[in-house]
Amino acid sequence: GIASATVRFKNVGEFALETAQAMVKTAGNTPLKVHADSTLNNGNVDVRITFNPAQMTKTINLSASTVSSKASTIKSFFSKWYDNKTQVISFAQQGDFGMTVEIAVKLDKDLNNETLLFYSYDKAINTYKIIRNADYRIDTNGYVHFHTLLAGDIIITDKLLANK
Repeated sequence: GIASATVRFKNVGEFALETAQAMVKTAGNTPLKVHADSTLNNGNVDVRITFNPAQMTKTINLSASTVSSKASTIKSFFSKWYDNKTQVISFAQQGDFGMTVEIAVKLDKDLNNETLLFYSYDKAINTYKIIRNADYRIDTNGYVHFHTLLAGDIIITDKLLANK
């Protein structure tokens, strides 16, 4: 009898396709949404991944961070080669999520929130590509929300990447 349901997870890691299918079956006709939060030591949300479990096509890893050593290493790498302010989200999921998800992350105050661009970086082959149709917005708490199919490492900047 409810219009929709939201299931919240905290620091969940791997999320099995079978679990999503069971949730959808249990929900029946009720639209279902999952919020998977990766939190900081103080309990605040670092990265939130939101998706419809009915759209899952494979088991995925929902762990993500903007403060991990991997995120810091990639940020340093981009700072060395590009004249851009950047913020990095490092996902445990590599490649893609198998569906479009919404990502929410506290936006770095140094970035111009009116001109944001999102890139997917593949460290294994040292290439990046722009995420088209990110459809971003900033909420009242300073989190940027955007859509992506791509996982791995996401670079947020406020202008096209420019070599130093």
